[in-house]
Amino acid sequence: MKIPLSYNFGLCSSKFDHSHNSFQLPVYDSSASFLTAMSNATNVLSTGIEIIGSIRFSNDMIIDGKVEGQITSDKGKVTIGENAQIKGDITAGEVKVFGKIEGKINSHRCELKDKSKITGDIKSKVFSMEEGAQLTGRTEIGG
Repeated sequence: MKIPLSYNFGLCSSKFDHSHNSFQLPVYDSSASFLTAMSNATNVLSTGIEIIGSIRFSNDMIIDGKVEGQITSDKGKVTIGENAQIKGDITAGEVKVFGKIEGKINSHRCELKDKSKITGDIKSKVFSMEEGAQLTGRTEIGG
């Protein structure tokens, strides 16, 4: 079943066009009020959403669905929710993991929460891992 999906990636919302397998980006008035409101927006991919392909974002992002592909942000924070299943590498300023990841993590700060399960290597300047978190891979911390 094809359901119209909307996503918020940074400065505008987009709608997925199933007939062309692409996103349609609307044109917005570049007024100061809109830009101010969107400048601190958090992008959310909730449970039930599956994406195959790369995701690039700024600001913060919460993922609780399935992603197969790279997740990248220069300085943003990404939270991988308890229901999330990620197959791909993650590069971001801060990565907080509650769910499952199969891939490498490269960040300034990385936190593995108690029910997280990571299969892959982690490179992070600051690293924490709660009791109950599972990591199968190597870590490179600091530097």
